[in-house]
Amino acid sequence: MSVTVSRDLLIINTAAFLRSFTFGLTGVVLGIYLFRVGLSSFNIGVVIAAGLMGSALATVGVTAKADHTGRRRTLVLLSILGAIGALALALTLLFRFSY
Repeated sequence: MSVTVSRDLLIINTAAFLRSFTFGLTGVVLGIYLFRVGLSSFNIGVVIAAGLMGSALATVGVTAKADHTGRRRTLVLLSILGAIGALALALTLLFRFSY
């Protein structure tokens, strides 16, 4: 029994895996960072829970808006915003250590 997977489905699943992996890893790294800064376990939990709550609410809002404006257009816009955010982070780190 052979299963064929379309190229589009493979790209979508790979992107979803990478997003989930990086989101989960960010939570772990953030927890370690906050612990090293000196936050208590309770406060670390509050920060991470607030981040997850904000992400869930943003997902609901974006989903509702995407149904109105179009999913493809919304995905393109979110990709552009993500790229701008990554570029801003890279430039911030670059200038931070340049002096």
